Amino acid sequence: MAKRLKDTKSPLNIISISFNHSSPYKIKFNYSRLFISIYFILSAVSIPIIKLIVKKLLYSKEFLKERVLIVGENKKEVKRFKKELKSNIYLGQIPSTKDYSTIFSISDGIDSLKLSSTIQTIYIKI
Repeated sequence: MAKRLKDTKSPLNIISISFNHSSPYKIKFNYSRLFISIYFILSAVSIPIIKLIVKKLLYSKEFLKERVLIVGENKKEVKRFKKELKSNIYLGQIPSTKDYSTIFSISDGIDSLKLSSTIQTIYIKI
């Protein structure tokens, strides 16, 4: 019993005990069903729209995108890959030839020795 009294003497415990005992009596939930229904419908419609607007706004900013270098023997595939990165804003990457942090190697139809030499030449340039 003495230990229990000792625990209730700390200021944090006194505040939490007094708040826990007084708060249920001060809060009254007198919301109408109409208000709750309207609030739910407005939230169900507005939250996805706001999320879409914010997402488009953030993904359209160039400084938030990662710059990547795209290399490969097949120029047609490299061009197609660059086009996809530019058109799909949700990937968060843009093709760049300088200040890049990632390298994509398009290796369609290249044997492993040629791919290895291509990777070595890229690393020598870095």
